[in-house]
Amino acid sequence: MAQAALDRALAKSCGQAALFATDAEKLPLGPVAGFDAGMAQALCGDESDAQRAIATLQHEHPQSTAVASYYIADLRAAMALAANDAKGALTALAAAAPYDQVSLTPYLRGLAHLETHEGSLAVADFQSILDHRGMEILNGSDVYPAAQIGLARAYASLGDSMNSKAAYRKFAGLWQGADKGQALLDEAVAKSR
Repeated sequence: MAQAALDRALAKSCGQAALFATDAEKLPLGPVAGFDAGMAQALCGDESDAQRAIATLQHEHPQSTAVASYYIADLRAAMALAANDAKGALTALAAAAPYDQVSLTPYLRGLAHLETHEGSLAVADFQSILDHRGMEILNGSDVYPAAQIGLARAYASLGDSMNSKAAYRKFAGLWQGADKGQALLDEAVAKSR
């Protein structure tokens, strides 16, 4: 349930993400599920539930390396992004950089770099996920396609239409079976031409 919530949040389907996160919270949550549900809430702008997830993770898993090293930083960054504070997100993520290959940190940093009009840094952030699919393989999450559309947007922000269109086409190929009317797929199809 928590993974489904995160996947829906990455796809910008926040109504569905909230439903899955609420259902997940009714079950006993380990640190991964607690983070996933909290991240879905943070990405969708539900600050109070994301703050509660942070408090729960810190209280119930104080010895967890993931919690201490990158879960809390990623949650704070996602909350900052939802509040349109990209610089705050970058500050929150600074200490989590050593965990890029096992966390959402580079994805969130890419989103923040897009917001601060640093397209070339965003390209590097999203490309690092696409080059090292560790997070997606470990968790089975939708961060890989989310990074692919992030890469397309980053290239577009740089005025690089050739690479942007190629990245949008690749995303459309990854999500060719998505529900009709899915906003990200519609964006990719429209902008890949």
